[in-house]
Amino acid sequence: MKNYTKKSLKASNGITLIALVITIIVLLILAGISIQMLTGDNGILNRAVQAKDITRGGEVQETVTLAAANNAGVEHIGGTKQTKNSVITQLHNDGKLTDSEVATLEESDTIVIGGITIDFSVLDGSNWEYDHSTQTVKKGSLELKIGDYVNTTPYTVDGKQFDGKWRVLGEENGQLLLVSANYVDFQGSTGPEGTPLILLQGSNGIDNEVDRLNTLSAKFADGTKTEKGRSIKVEDINKITGYNPMEARMNANDLTQKTPFDNGNIGQYKNNATYTMKSDGKVWYKGDQAKTEETQSIYTKFMLPGQSSNITEPFTIQSTYYKYYPETYGPFPASAVASGQNMEGLSSSSPAYDMLFKPQSNIPYWLASPCVYVYAGFVYWELFWVGPPGMVAYVPMWGSGSGWQECACGVRPAVSLKSNVTPTLKSTDIETGVSTYEI
Repeated sequence: MKNYTKKSLKASNGITLIALVITIIVLLILAGISIQMLTGDNGILNRAVQAKDITRGGEVQETVTLAAANNAGVEHIGGTKQTKNSVITQLHNDGKLTDSEVATLEESDTIVIGGITIDFSVLDGSNWEYDHSTQTVKKGSLELKIGDYVNTTPYTVDGKQFDGKWRVLGEENGQLLLVSANYVDFQGSTGPEGTPLILLQGSNGIDNEVDRLNTLSAKFADGTKTEKGRSIKVEDINKITGYNPMEARMNANDLTQKTPFDNGNIGQYKNNATYTMKSDGKVWYKGDQAKTEETQSIYTKFMLPGQSSNITEPFTIQSTYYKYYPETYGPFPASAVASGQNMEGLSSSSPAYDMLFKPQSNIPYWLASPCVYVYAGFVYWELFWVGPPGMVAYVPMWGSGSGWQECACGVRPAVSLKSNVTPTLKSTDIETGVSTYEI
């Protein structure tokens, strides 16, 4: 029989306990690593799910692409087209779309599966298309004219009643684009006959005022029938009129000539002008396209927007302003057109002209589009507007030699009709040809 001493027994027990603790710790660490590898963000299980979603997303994308290609072929040879709803139903039945994804597509044309963005609007009949030659917007068999009314039930915006009256402005990203038929009320100033106005000024920068117009206008998208609210822009109007500032008519004596706006002057459209404050205390300027030598002006101030002191380094900026009457594409009305000269512009008797160029109570309305007016020795930072007597023009908001200015004009929000909403025809005016729809 072996003789164990008390000392050796303690030593033996101590070593066994330490080894056991270490073994348990190692096992816990290994278990934690294994669990992390299985269930972490980059774990095997999540990666397997991601891989499955990527594969599923690719299959859905392929189905939509093939359906769109089929529709393009059917357009020429005849047959049955696949609609957005029929493709969604097919994918859902095949287990390629979940219930929640189907619900998402009822409100939107796009969905993301496995990091792949799939756009169902490519399917025939789910996109609105604009036809400039006929001044219409089409979706499948439905065709609306620019200037037609699309009305909804009146609703409240920021405590003020909105009449719910919209007019067809065009198309944007495949959606029907609408603009308010009348100026909207933001609890601002009022003009003749109580016309609601908004006072803007350039003291904090012209871009701030553009953001303000868009932010205020965004509130008029009700989220149920309309979305993506913003202010109307000059580009919306130019798309309808067909105006191109690079080919604007400027010769009042010969309307057949087309030249860039303000041709030959320092303020010519897209001209880059450089301004310098020199030791003589005057502003010197040079216009690149005008090919002039540096010239001294009469001005002793050149302040950038929001600044109270003159520039210290030469400053270069591009001219982007223009103004025009839609009937002539130039800065003169149709009454200035001589006999036999072709205007090529927007007819003053069209519903589109009535919608855009006959402002409420002859009060101008803001366009959320900035521009720069370059001139001999000074610059104006401006906002485009539409005003009487029916033209696109601009309002100076900051002058390099004078600081900020202010003006009150009307506001017209623009919104996109939600893809799952279809206007219903209610009536058509026999005399004007303008139709009224409801949503």
